[in-house]
Amino acid sequence: MFERGSITKEVTVVATDRIGLLADVCELLGSEGIDINSISSETANGTAIIRLYVKRHERAKSILEGEAFKVMEQGVLVLRLADKPGELAKISRLLSDEKVQIKNVTLISRDNGESLLGLSVSNHDRARNMLKRYL
Repeated sequence: MFERGSITKEVTVVATDRIGLLADVCELLGSEGIDINSISSETANGTAIIRLYVKRHERAKSILEGEAFKVMEQGVLVLRLADKPGELAKISRLLSDEKVQIKNVTLISRDNGESLLGLSVSNHDRARNMLKRYL
């Protein structure tokens, strides 16, 4: 699903928090054959934010919007890091020193001593250039 150095799409649902919201989103996508490869969900001040990585992001967005969910997409750079302390700090500092803002970071998976991260930044091309060794 995730190719090193690729820019994939993250689908984000923003909704008023309520019991059953996550179940509704997941059931809706599942009923349409949309496989969720990675997900995170959080709430703050009565608002829920559900971030999804799916293969068919355009279809997922369309399905969710069809049910009146507020949906956003953003490009995400996929990086592979050694799964050890300080690795995220290294890339965060590299980007910060070059004035590239990290908007969002998601741990997609951890396996065999490596971490796969999804990173949304202010300038994907510049970040990709700077982080070649992690692609």
